[in-house]
Amino acid sequence: MNDAMRLMKLMKSWPFLLCALLLGCSESGGPCTYTSPCPPRVGEREGEIGERFPALWHHQQRVSSSGRYLLYLVGESPRLRLRIIDLNGTMPDTQQVVAAFSPIWSPYSDDRFIINCVVETDIGSWPVVLGRAAFLVERESRMIERIGHPSLLPELPNDRGYRVVSWLPGSRPGRDSILFDFKQRDSTQFKFKRTYVSCLQTGEHTERPEYLGFVKYSPDGKYLFKMAGSDIHHPNGRFFLNDVEFRLSRSASEVGQASWSPDGSRLALEIWPDDVPGMIEIWVLHIDEYLAGESDVMPMHAINLQNQFCFYSLGGVWPEYATNSTLIVAMHRDGDDFSGLWEISDKAGDTYKRSLTSLED
Repeated sequence: MNDAMRLMKLMKSWPFLLCALLLGCSESGGPCTYTSPCPPRVGEREGEIGERFPALWHHQQRVSSSGRYLLYLVGESPRLRLRIIDLNGTMPDTQQVVAAFSPIWSPYSDDRFIINCVVETDIGSWPVVLGRAAFLVERESRMIERIGHPSLLPELPNDRGYRVVSWLPGSRPGRDSILFDFKQRDSTQFKFKRTYVSCLQTGEHTERPEYLGFVKYSPDGKYLFKMAGSDIHHPNGRFFLNDVEFRLSRSASEVGQASWSPDGSRLALEIWPDDVPGMIEIWVLHIDEYLAGESDVMPMHAINLQNQFCFYSLGGVWPEYATNSTLIVAMHRDGDDFSGLWEISDKAGDTYKRSLTSLED
């Protein structure tokens, strides 16, 4: 299930608001048995039906390259707004955003970011969302424009997808390189998946020899984490660091957001673990220890928000490093009408937490 479908399934027709704000298991990562000390969630208790969603919730947070700004999506009814840029007021009337996902900051500027979206003119038959678009946004000037070269995005039926995966290291003003994936069905409904490197300014593009649907560069561009598999969220256990494959001591059924610590020593992954069904965990990979050793097994530890804080997730926790020792996560206190962002320690068992956003943000 891709990002757009996961959000659409969770939120259905809920619109989204984009804002900018100034700014476990065992330590060894071994298998664990789920024995939560927290009470069951609303809707999971005896005699209760359904799940209680908050009226407002913050999620998909991303920290800018300088660490100064935090960008995040806000689910709210009844309309879409952007605190800095009003997407509904800026886009053509025929293209209203119904879902937004995977914001990506420029590697060299706090003023520019890319947001992947689903727009009405790109939507196939409900509930399968096939069409996607990407937009370049300038924070201060309030400029927003759809990106993608005409030779890659001809006017075809709504069975195609376009998603920016990464804003590549080495980009500079006037010469921005992005990595995007591209999906298309032929007359037999066979899905083709391709990955391209493209220049935003010229539209020049080169197809990569392999499909790269999930990549994450370290802040200094020195390390590249990627997953390989038939689907970006189901890598079949194949993880790579600078094209060298490594293994994990536990298996995952799905992998979501990835975030490097500012110093590149750790990588946080959003994980749906096989051995804890129905739960989302944060797996912190110890990159520095792995590089210093000789084993092909990546040292790691897990953070389980429910066991650690009695908080829960609403479709994802989207861990994002704020400092070399703290993460920003989206987590929900059961029964609250608002679900915000929190700063927590990246250490297993540490109960430090600090609220970052409020109902007024």
